Amino acid sequence: MLGMLNELFAATLARATVPYVRKRVLGWLRELESSEPSPPSLPNRPLSLYLHVPFCTNLCKFCHFVRYPFEEEKARKYFRKLINDVYSAYGNDVEVKEVYIGGGSPSCLPDMLGELVDVLWDLWKPEISLEVNPKDVVHRDALDYLDSNKVRRISMGVQSFFEERLRELGRPVSEEENWEAIQLIKEKNFHTFNIDLIWGVNDMKEELEKAFACGANQITFYPLMPFPAKGITGELKGFKVYQQIVREAEKNGFCRANAWTFSKGKSMVDEYISECSDFLGLGVSSFSLINGVSHVNTFSIDKYLESKDWFPNEHSLKLSRKDLDGFRKAFALHSNPKYLGLRGESFWYLGVIVLREMYTILGEYRKMKMAAATSENRNDRTVAETLKKLQQP
Repeated sequence: MLGMLNELFAATLARATVPYVRKRVLGWLRELESSEPSPPSLPNRPLSLYLHVPFCTNLCKFCHFVRYPFEEEKARKYFRKLINDVYSAYGNDVEVKEVYIGGGSPSCLPDMLGELVDVLWDLWKPEISLEVNPKDVVHRDALDYLDSNKVRRISMGVQSFFEERLRELGRPVSEEENWEAIQLIKEKNFHTFNIDLIWGVNDMKEELEKAFACGANQITFYPLMPFPAKGITGELKGFKVYQQIVREAEKNGFCRANAWTFSKGKSMVDEYISECSDFLGLGVSSFSLINGVSHVNTFSIDKYLESKDWFPNEHSLKLSRKDLDGFRKAFALHSNPKYLGLRGESFWYLGVIVLREMYTILGEYRKMKMAAATSENRNDRTVAETLKKLQQP
């Protein structure tokens, strides 16, 4: 009986939170969209660096990040521009402690990714995390260009260990290719090897058995976005699946690093956890938060490549104390509810929900910005007007 009440409390709490999160994120995006760009006021303290590589050989339908079809010539130009921007950041006395290279598929051009990693290491020797695609690992020898002494954490999107589920998600990767890529990464002995899996409302027993036995020492479980079930009933189903994930993780000796991520050790790196209060985003569509000001870069690859500026931002918005506090609390809740004086599985699930809804809204915003960036008749009013329609869950 107590278990049922806890489940109902978790579902009700999650459901009540959804409209609030959407309202806050949409309010921030509307203000950001109406703001003018300004140069960043760079801090004299270490920051985190995010580098975005937007190219993919396949555009998976579940992905909410900015990605464009892979064109080798354009991708090479892009990497060269990104490397030049990194040098410019260094020339502006930016001090970097940790780097995350995401996409898209950063491993789409393994030689250029390797060169980017070498440049980062030579400049700052930071903790480097990056994403790879299973097909690039298996068919493009992506790992041959990556030094495990320089790359601390490697993350691969497995998404599922079952062929049928991979097809449902629109993944062009086979179950066999996933396993082959996992084995190749294990042989390189990276400090942290993370795999991503997607979950919804269906039983995860067989998926979890394979995941925790595959040899990765970190697993991140992303809720499908938008979530496939609505209302309290939907959140109740989601909470039960989440409890199943937690139980299997603990049974296999994995510790909860945050609401989505489970690690075999306690000193793992996660892209959502940073020791730095500021982060700088370079590349198409990257977000930055520097000295309380949020920036977003251009979403147009062509504009990015043509720009002589190392920080081609389209919008800059000084966040209010309330907004800053809201974002910090959201990430604190996701990191560990006890930071906010909250304990229990219901609040861990609340951390799942808050980030899920934030990234769902950001995903819709990115889609609109990508459409505007690739349209000959760009209309920023359409972006602003469409944002108004996204508030309802």
